Amino acid sequence: IFLLATNPGLASWLSAMAPGPVSGAGPPACLHPGRSDEETELRRLAVVMWLTSGAVGAASVAMVLRRYAFSVFDDASQVVEVGNHKEGVRLPSPLWDAVRSASGFAYLLVLAPIAIYAWAMAVPLTAICVPVLVMVRPFNFLRRPLRSLLLLLFLFGNAFLITVRPEVRAGLLAGAAGRGADWFYNFFDETVVPAVPRDARQYLPVPLVTWLKQGQLAAALESDLLLGLYEAARDFNCVGGMLFPVFCFIYFPLLVLVALVGIGLPAQRVEDEAVSLRQLRIAVLGVLGLLVVSIVGGVYWRSQSSAGLGQLQW
Repeated sequence: IFLLATNPGLASWLSAMAPGPVSGAGPPACLHPGRSDEETELRRLAVVMWLTSGAVGAASVAMVLRRYAFSVFDDASQVVEVGNHKEGVRLPSPLWDAVRSASGFAYLLVLAPIAIYAWAMAVPLTAICVPVLVMVRPFNFLRRPLRSLLLLLFLFGNAFLITVRPEVRAGLLAGAAGRGADWFYNFFDETVVPAVPRDARQYLPVPLVTWLKQGQLAAALESDLLLGLYEAARDFNCVGGMLFPVFCFIYFPLLVLVALVGIGLPAQRVEDEAVSLRQLRIAVLGVLGLLVVSIVGGVYWRSQSSAGLGQLQW
């Protein structure tokens, strides 16, 4: 996705190889986009080509990993001794668990610098990525119905928001999202805030709820996200905007990870318990540790920079 949207040479080579399908999938030009319906559809088609290429690549990797998982999983019940050698012993844990653990460590390394660079971007990413990484397991609606349902709704919700046009989404939802948001705001203002002691109300997320009431997040979700991705890619190519790299290297891989673990890889040796207190404690400590490391790293970086201990620039 990132290469197609930022590398003109790759887009030109693909256009020469297949002139019809990928002729309009090149990087966005640093020009004011046209407002005609034809030009809008070309921009949407370009983003569809980017996402399709990413999905095809992820599916190909999933097929290879699925075959690899069957050949290397260390299942003690399937060990067969042949002479002095053992057939079937390769890995001490299932491949899906190894992929999930490695992804959690990778996201920790990626989110910490983002928290220093852009706090407003790191907070929602952490709130989304950490619970998903803790919950992700192979889907099984008989043994893990709630976990599987939540993760499947997460995938379908993202696909629905990205692929379905805004006018179609508005007709299907019929204002349900707005009514749910109004109910939440009223519940927070009339029930949660009065129930909290006056001295503790300063710790409530009142500014966040106030910002949500302004409707900026709702307006962003109601817009055409395909055009939004195209504009984010243009901003990166022209002025160095960071939203498109975050989508390509953090959010889209998270969706691929959920689909890979939940559907692609075999469900080998899955623990069917609910979210334990240990897992919850690890998740909370992980978030708090990320915040502490980000703050300490930001202070240290600021103190060692050329500006010294000057005023922080947010």
